[in-house]
Amino acid sequence: MSPGGFVTMIIRTTRMQRCIVTDAIIIRRGRFGEFHKSLTLLTPDLGLVSATAYGAYKMQSRLRMASEPFTHCAAQLYHNPVSHSYKVTDLEVR
Repeated sequence: MSPGGFVTMIIRTTRMQRCIVTDAIIIRRGRFGEFHKSLTLLTPDLGLVSATAYGAYKMQSRLRMASEPFTHCAAQLYHNPVSHSYKVTDLEVR
């Protein structure tokens, strides 16, 4: 108790990391614009995550074949805290 009789609470806040590396299974893939893919990932850390793989439909893209459904991979995600969205920056098939 504080001197005025009010209970003081200490609230601990944690900052979420912007770059996340986690194992994932790609559940769903959809077209987002002309060259991008909208993916739904199942991760042990974050649960179901909707993320966008920019440029994944381009022929030269590293994400093209790794972003197919039912692929087990190590996903590197970027979290934008302002728009609450995820961006796939790298996928490594396991």
